[in-house]
Amino acid sequence: MTTTAGNLLSFVLVITLAGLVDTTSVQALDWSWGPVLPQAQTAEGSVAIHQSIVIVGGTSWFGLGENPPRKVYANKVWRLAADGTKWQALVHYPLPIAYALVLADADTLWVIGGANETGLLSATYSLDLSERDPAWRTGPSLPVPRMGSKGGIADGVIYVAAGTEQREDQQSPATDVLCLDTRIPKDGWQHVAEIPGNCAEWRMGTVVGGNLYLFGGLVAADTSQDGVESGERTFHRAAPFIPQAESCRYDITSKQWEQLKPLPTPTGSGACAVPDEGHIIITGGMALAMEGSHQPDHRNRLYLTSECLVYDIEKDRYERLNPPMRLAVSDQGCVCLEKKLFVIGGEDSPWKSRTDLVQIGQLP
Repeated sequence: MTTTAGNLLSFVLVITLAGLVDTTSVQALDWSWGPVLPQAQTAEGSVAIHQSIVIVGGTSWFGLGENPPRKVYANKVWRLAADGTKWQALVHYPLPIAYALVLADADTLWVIGGANETGLLSATYSLDLSERDPAWRTGPSLPVPRMGSKGGIADGVIYVAAGTEQREDQQSPATDVLCLDTRIPKDGWQHVAEIPGNCAEWRMGTVVGGNLYLFGGLVAADTSQDGVESGERTFHRAAPFIPQAESCRYDITSKQWEQLKPLPTPTGSGACAVPDEGHIIITGGMALAMEGSHQPDHRNRLYLTSECLVYDIEKDRYERLNPPMRLAVSDQGCVCLEKKLFVIGGEDSPWKSRTDLVQIGQLP
């Protein structure tokens, strides 16, 4: 993803005795509220393109007093200029969608996979915003339906990793990396590598400087004895997912994996943004408060976190950005643009609640 966020090193506090601590506090962000979304939602795809932000799809809950409430998927596409005061509508996506990977390559938006009320999706679409009347074009479909993937574009090649895939009626963690050369779309998606380590879903990740980065994620817990609905996030009783700290990167050129320093707090369902080629900002998500193995009832406790971390690629180190976000969220949009960190919508409570708030962190 290309951004103009500038050099984050100008405001990162240097640790002179590196290695003695994993993280340090950095007084860096000046938070404000941005233009609210047209609708409260989460799981929208977000990307920076041409001094603006574009979001695609998302989910909202309706009829919360009903049994059961209805989860609604959007096909709206919205654009916000970095200095804008209002979201502007673009051409609708061809189908309702959420949990898709949305990327930008020069003038072109790419939307890969996702999910809606029918299940997981394998569709790939592109939209050339340089055209007078842009229209969505179909691209090569993924080998199997997939949502919640992370990735990016390097030298015209799209890389898609992790997430959740669906084979027949079964959903399971996606453990591979795929690529699509946008210059030769007829060749379709190619298998690149298998992801090492645990089979986590809901990871945070991106592509920077010829490397694919994956952070944390969630691993399904055994809730068979607690009556928790499969896939339902709850912050009481037994949590159906266990946040992870394990992180890694894949060198696209050498095709080698490298383990990174683990996250300071096990976290999944957050989001990444790229301020410059040397840093990755990780925001929000669901974090592990207490492991069930340490509790009398053997149940994990999770919480929504408002924490923002900056990962220093060269030093393999995390530093906390302060103050944290004004609102703790997960599955939010997250973009860096013109020295601003945009945190867009997201799930803001465990009770099927979404927000339309946009948090903007001003980077010095």
